Amino acid sequence: MISDGQMVFPNHEAAEKFIKTTLVKTITKINLKWNNTRIDPLTPDMALMASGFHEDLTDNKDVITKCDGYFTALVQKTGKGWQLRDAHWSIKH
Repeated sequence: MISDGQMVFPNHEAAEKFIKTTLVKTITKINLKWNNTRIDPLTPDMALMASGFHEDLTDNKDVITKCDGYFTALVQKTGKGWQLRDAHWSIKH
């Protein structure tokens, strides 16, 4: 997963570990809204996704951080359902 040109998580396991050990201790609520979403099917099991987003993050001190940005990813249908691959997001500054 890439954010603003920097690798944040090299794989799903690293992202899951961060969520379970760090994020849940610092963020109490996430409100995510997608906008202008595009899904471009490539095959029956693969698609490209692109979408704007607005996110409100509430931390454990009830401080809300707002951000807007754009998200893209390859989406793959697996036995567990649709999963994001090669995700990238950028934040409007």
